[in-house]
Amino acid sequence: YSRRMGQDKASITLGSLRLIDHVINAISPLVSRLRIIGSPKTSKQFRPPLPYQIQDDLLPGKGPLAGIHTALATAKHPYVFVIACDLPFLTTRFLSGMCSQFERGYDAVAPLQNNLPVPVCAIYNRSCLSTVEEHIGTNRLMAQDLLQSIRTQYIGDPILQRLDPTGNCLLNINTKKDYKRAHQIINSLVEPQPDP
Repeated sequence: YSRRMGQDKASITLGSLRLIDHVINAISPLVSRLRIIGSPKTSKQFRPPLPYQIQDDLLPGKGPLAGIHTALATAKHPYVFVIACDLPFLTTRFLSGMCSQFERGYDAVAPLQNNLPVPVCAIYNRSCLSTVEEHIGTNRLMAQDLLQSIRTQYIGDPILQRLDPTGNCLLNINTKKDYKRAHQIINSLVEPQPDP
């Protein structure tokens, strides 16, 4: 639930889809297992049958770090994409490019936005679960701090510009102003239909 938006962001509609559906469409071609992770209140709005699994946070009330923790603790594969539901302009091309940037010896790969890492659009190695648990146990809940505690490969310019030429992939919807901007972008992408 977003206090600033006044509702759960996953279910907010942008264009003809919910925010979460935009993200699902971008990531689905790249993963073998897709899960929606959130608070129990959030997961109640998604009803079966679904083409993905619903997973409640194992440690609710710990913000985005709870989602990262749950994703890693319940992962069946060594690498996990963690993507927030409020990134409607992500593309499969962008996410695939992130995969291609992941190098051996790193625990995570994350893009930079305005020179700050984006921990809720990142790929994590399951091996960093103990560090996530340590952060939660000591109440260090800033997900950006987590990325500084592990070996993180950051994606910045010029690679970021190549993966995201529009500069919109990492636009997240945190405020009503962001939502209005996202609507403007969506409307600019929709081509007008000719009169019959």
